[in-house]
Amino acid sequence: MTSLLNQARLDVFSHKPEVQRRLVQLYLDTTPGIVQAIEAALADGDTQQVAFNAHALKGSSADMGAERLAELSQQLQQAARIADQDAVRSLSAEVFRCHQETMTALQSLLVH
Repeated sequence: MTSLLNQARLDVFSHKPEVQRRLVQLYLDTTPGIVQAIEAALADGDTQQVAFNAHALKGSSADMGAERLAELSQQLQQAARIADQDAVRSLSAEVFRCHQETMTALQSLLVH
């Protein structure tokens, strides 16, 4: 299983703690809106918007080193592109759970 956070990716800016903190905070501030957009698209049955927002979450998560969330978001994006409703429902639940875990892990970095 892919790790929740890739510490090596996070350590790229460890020599600049203020930059690292701002990047983490930016992720914490922006990704909940992306997740909400996925939820809204699911409620509307709009798989194109699910795919679009899953792609955005995948990119943001990969940049932050949130490997598991990036991987799940990619799977959700692919399922939404082919309108596989069962897979979209299942994967979206996993994405939402993993996003919460990732948020908690990244918030703990800001405390240290």
